[in-house]
Amino acid sequence: MNNNCSPVNNTQRTTVYNKWLDPTKKIRKQMRFCQQPYLLHFRVKFYVTEMARLLEEYTRYHFYLQIRKDILAGHLYPCQSSMMNDVNNSEQQREEEQDSIMATLATELGDYCEDEHRPGYSNEFRFIPNQTDEFCHKVESLHRLHQGQTPADAELNYLEEAKHLELYGVDLHNAKDYDNIEIKIGVSSNGLTIYKIIIDPNNGQQKYHKINMFSWAKIVKISFKRRYFFIQLKHEGTERFDNLIGFNLCSYRACKSLWKSCVEQHTFFRLHTPKPLTKKFFFFFSLGSKFRYSGKTEFQTIEENRRRLTRTERIFIRNTGRNATMPAKSSTPIITMN
Repeated sequence: MNNNCSPVNNTQRTTVYNKWLDPTKKIRKQMRFCQQPYLLHFRVKFYVTEMARLLEEYTRYHFYLQIRKDILAGHLYPCQSSMMNDVNNSEQQREEEQDSIMATLATELGDYCEDEHRPGYSNEFRFIPNQTDEFCHKVESLHRLHQGQTPADAELNYLEEAKHLELYGVDLHNAKDYDNIEIKIGVSSNGLTIYKIIIDPNNGQQKYHKINMFSWAKIVKISFKRRYFFIQLKHEGTERFDNLIGFNLCSYRACKSLWKSCVEQHTFFRLHTPKPLTKKFFFFFSLGSKFRYSGKTEFQTIEENRRRLTRTERIFIRNTGRNATMPAKSSTPIITMN
């Protein structure tokens, strides 16, 4: 799908924020708030809801690498949707992780071979944060049971398991509710989700408990003013007026970043083509900026890929050592900004 760059800005206060580069603007102007040296990342911006829409094996491979990186960094894991089901959620999390990691072993090493794969061979790989020997032993057991998969099949199975993680494809933003309690606002293809931050007493890690979800179909308008972000919802049942919900963000730039993420996710997944700057567009996304998403939508991308199927499939080599493609002849580009 779409890959973009993300510069990370480290200020003297050690705060970090990510910002997507706008392809319609000069890079130098977009980097003026970033501290040198500039760090750019190529990564996935829109996470597909159905893996069958990734028609090319080359695209699926890079998508697989992105998901692996998200899981290893701790950005992607099941959140707690119900406090009464913590034990069930933890067991489900382990099963989903183990099934996906087994697919990773099949991709990296092929079928299990008793002569080559001695006990503990999976410890050479890092799959998840805080990886344990017990987890690796279970993954090795699953690896023995699954034979005959090609690397492409194993990667597809990995993606099919990963898409069921609740934080899959969710762009999280820091905010505070009306009680001044810190929360996370997640933007995805389905709409906006509100998460409560929970500290795990066992390891001190942050986890998220979903407390509310607003689908795009229920949202009438999204707006922001200064550092206040507003969601206007359709009235239901006997209600006479729409509901307006407000959130407080740390700054105007953080609020604008959340608003732009809503514009991009809604346009990419819900529309066939980007909407022009009309009064109808600003009615849904009002009180903010004139920014609009100008790239291709999911519908346009799928249609273009179908027309390209007549081309010869791209040939590439999987590099299992560094998890990167290695072309036959490659050179490292150096970007300078004057």
